[in-house]
Amino acid sequence: MQNILFDINIILDCYDSERLACFPTSKCALDLVTESILYQAYISSASLDNIEFLKNRALKQSYPETIAAERQELTVIFIKELLTHVKLAKTPSYIDIDYDDIEDSLIIASAKAHNAKVITRDKDMIKKYPDIALHPDDFFTST
Repeated sequence: MQNILFDINIILDCYDSERLACFPTSKCALDLVTESILYQAYISSASLDNIEFLKNRALKQSYPETIAAERQELTVIFIKELLTHVKLAKTPSYIDIDYDDIEDSLIIASAKAHNAKVITRDKDMIKKYPDIALHPDDFFTST
């Protein structure tokens, strides 16, 4: 079984209709991994709070009439749904932090801890970590 860790941008692409229209291969990759017995899907535990924040902000932008408590409830439902499809990959307690992009270094550390590949649209991450990070389009050509 191959471990695949999804970057935040891929997760958000899959659950937002405007983003999905622009980046359909993100959802194709997530669906392939979560529906196959050949893969185990992960997100970094260090990404969970960012996903919560970004989803809540997207709900506020899309539905400005909602109150904060409603958006928080919808965000919790979203995260619970997400976690039925992916596991949380631990972030090791001792890592070399890349201060140019702390978020990326945490995601990469989580992927390394689980011997996982990272699917991302982050060109800088792909360039910096070509042995572990790949674009969703490239995931299909490498499988």
